[in-house]
Amino acid sequence: MRRRARARASSLAAASAATRSSRSSAAAAWAWSTGPAIPSWSGPWRSRWWLGHWDLALADYGRALALFEVGGKVDRRGIITLVGIGRTHLEAGRPAKAIAPLERAVAVAKPEKFAGMQLVGKWLLGRAQVESRQDVAGGHAAIQAARAELAAAGGSDAEIAELDAWVAKARKR
Repeated sequence: MRRRARARASSLAAASAATRSSRSSAAAAWAWSTGPAIPSWSGPWRSRWWLGHWDLALADYGRALALFEVGGKVDRRGIITLVGIGRTHLEAGRPAKAIAPLERAVAVAKPEKFAGMQLVGKWLLGRAQVESRQDVAGGHAAIQAARAELAAAGGSDAEIAELDAWVAKARKR
C-alpha cells in the first residue's frame, strides 16, 4: 500500500509540476507581450526575448494564446499575446509574419476597454507594413495616427519614445 501511495504522490507531483510549467509559460508570454517598454521584469521568458531566442519566445506565445483563446475569441490576455507575437516577429526581422496577428489584435480590441493595447497594436501594425513594404504609405499614416492617439490617451513615455525612435530611424533610410 505504501508503494501505491508513493507512486500516486509521485504522479500527482509530476502532474502539478507540468501544470505549473504550462501556466508559467502562458503567464510569462502574456506578461511579456508589451515588449521592451518594461525592461525591469525578469524571468526565463524574458531571457528568451531579450537574448533573441525568437522561436522559443513564439512557442511560449503560442501556448499562451491557446490558453487565452476560447471558441475562436480571445480575451484581454489573448489580445496582449497577439501583440507580443507581432512584436516578436518584428524584432526577429520577419515583418510580413507580424501583420496577421497584429491585424487580429487591433480588430478584436475594443477601444473602450483596450485602448492602450489597440494603439500599440496599431503602431506595430504600421511598422510591419512599412518594413515588409506591403503598404508603406498606409503604414506611415497608421503610425502617425497611433502616435497622436497614444500621446492624447496618456500612453507611457517608454512607448512613445520607442515609437519616435523608430520613426526617426525610418526617416534616415
